[in-house]
Amino acid sequence: MNCRLTPCQAALLRGLRTLLETLAGTEFEDWSIVIEQVRSDDWASLTFRGQRHELTLRLMLPTAAISDLADRLRAQAEMAPPAVPGGFVADMTFGVRTGLAEEIFLDVEALTLQE
Repeated sequence: MNCRLTPCQAALLRGLRTLLETLAGTEFEDWSIVIEQVRSDDWASLTFRGQRHELTLRLMLPTAAISDLADRLRAQAEMAPPAVPGGFVADMTFGVRTGLAEEIFLDVEALTLQE
């Protein structure tokens, strides 16, 4: 399957990966991130243009690490939004769901605006 990401989507995913690596630290060495969904729609107000993004990531972790990382993600009230080319992240929220054994789902909603 061939999937093309926009530069903005790729920047959001890189920023999320950096956040996850920071929260996980060195104690979670055997884990992976699976991109389940990336969806973007154009968005506009009277003064701004941009895109609204919905991303779902599946984090594959050792069972012992799941509750610890899920707690860290839930405690992360405000993360530093990633830089995006030609604009900025105006709003970003995320939710955490536990899945089957050894997985966490991270649901992300973001609004990026063009400069």
